[in-house]
Amino acid sequence: MSLPLVLLAMLWCHVLDDYVLQGILASLKQRDWWQAQLKSGDIGDTIYRHDYVAALLCHGLSWSCCVHLPLLLAGGLRHQGFLALSVALNALVHALVDHAKANWKCINLVQDQCYHVAQIASVLLVYSKACLGMW
Repeated sequence: MSLPLVLLAMLWCHVLDDYVLQGILASLKQRDWWQAQLKSGDIGDTIYRHDYVAALLCHGLSWSCCVHLPLLLAGGLRHQGFLALSVALNALVHALVDHAKANWKCINLVQDQCYHVAQIASVLLVYSKACLGMW
């Protein structure tokens, strides 16, 4: 599979996971959603105060696995160490970017999506250099 085709597949997987498969995690990763569920008191005083973090990490891992699938299908089984490290790192980065949008509210959707597309491009760039020896 050619790199442009892999990139296209990775972008499609991004859209699929971020907009179609995310489901309830879209709400659960927002601290405000947890606060609204309480209807009284502050979430900071409850056992739920960090539950949104679990949702952010779950969505980050789901997204990262999904966008790495095209690499795996394109021969990435020969580079399992790279893929494992890349999936873990990009899951954390994705969760942080989503946290900046959903909870810190310091970036908008366009910026959020630009960061995610940059993540995908970086993964493919590093993969093509480190694993395929291109350039």
